[in-house]
Amino acid sequence: MIEANRYYEQIVKPTVEDFVKSNRDLRLGMLACMATFHVVDYVFQNRILDAKKADQEARRFCDKMQKQNNNAFEIVRGFALASKHCRLSRTDSLQGFDSGRTRPTYPSIAGVMRTGATYIGDTEGGLLVEWIDGRKYKLHRAIEKARQTLEHEFPELTQ
Repeated sequence: MIEANRYYEQIVKPTVEDFVKSNRDLRLGMLACMATFHVVDYVFQNRILDAKKADQEARRFCDKMQKQNNNAFEIVRGFALASKHCRLSRTDSLQGFDSGRTRPTYPSIAGVMRTGATYIGDTEGGLLVEWIDGRKYKLHRAIEKARQTLEHEFPELTQ
């Protein structure tokens, strides 16, 4: 089994870095969310030998993030699952979220900005995710915040 810190260093970090460099690329955004979200599985599968118990702990962790209103983690989780399943029919906070709730935005820089896809003062652009509650989030920022949460919750990722 691949250790959690090895998965994080060799899979998650480079995948997220690729997306941050091309932050309007839907394929890279989906892959970055899937890789980041599955850190939870790698941590608990490595911590707990019994696979079913590890899955239960991973679900508990996700429930904890939801209860703490950790929007960044929820966005990464939602987009990772919607990337795989297209539309989520779950009976939890992600019900109805689908993989099509994104659109590219462009930085407010002459020669780069685009009508209807640029916000004044936006210096980075990126994929904008319309969340279930109607609020909009930059996907690369959500991934970075989720990674910070994961590093804080799971010290073995950076050891």
